[in-house]
Amino acid sequence: MIAMYFNTSAFVPLNDVPRGIYGNAPRGLIYGPGDVNTDFALLRNVPLGAARLQIRGEFFNAFNQVNFGNPNTTLSSTTFGRITGAGAGRVIQLAAKLIW
Repeated sequence: MIAMYFNTSAFVPLNDVPRGIYGNAPRGLIYGPGDVNTDFALLRNVPLGAARLQIRGEFFNAFNQVNFGNPNTTLSSTTFGRITGAGAGRVIQLAAKLIW
């Protein structure tokens, strides 16, 4: 899937096509793979007299699922049809806030 996301042999360079003949592929023909992302946050309020302390943990892409980037659609590129990148992995952010 990553090495050849779509059939690259179905496309030919414009130099190989006789002048005046156009292809039949519509605009936006190729779609990249979908994203699956689960974010959630946990927080706790701790009373401190008249003030309170809020402790917060945020988890982005909590299940660490791979989200591949879009395939390269530049016909003259050596990586034509390949997926060469992915989104960020799991990110955890911790914070504390004093509210008075």
